[in-house]
Amino acid sequence: MTHERPTSQVLLRYALFQLPGTALLVGALVLAGLWVEIPLWLSALIVGLWVVKEIVLFPLVWRAYDVRCSGGAHTMLGVRGKAEERLDPRGYVRLRGELWQAELAEGAAPVEAGAEVVVLEVKGLVVIVRHP
Repeated sequence: MTHERPTSQVLLRYALFQLPGTALLVGALVLAGLWVEIPLWLSALIVGLWVVKEIVLFPLVWRAYDVRCSGGAHTMLGVRGKAEERLDPRGYVRLRGELWQAELAEGAAPVEAGAEVVVLEVKGLVVIVRHP
């Protein structure tokens, strides 16, 4: 699921995640100012460039802060794939181009290599499948 535009909630989440780094930069500038004289305009320029960097990066990374785009195990439910080897009761299946360790659902008949499977459940890194 892709989204065309970030929401204000995504923008807020991004800003809050960037706040500690910006605060650390300001703190480092203050500490450096105790040892070396740093003009106020230079400190302001450095912080300003830091903020500009965050603004420039936002369009490139905002999807990582959007909970609507996050993929979880539930996104695998119902996905169809192909058995790479005989599943009786375990083996490997190819789902969305990736190789997954699979286990047959309870009571499901063995599945031959090359047969289509559908994901019913995800347990850790193992998908529970059956022949459709």
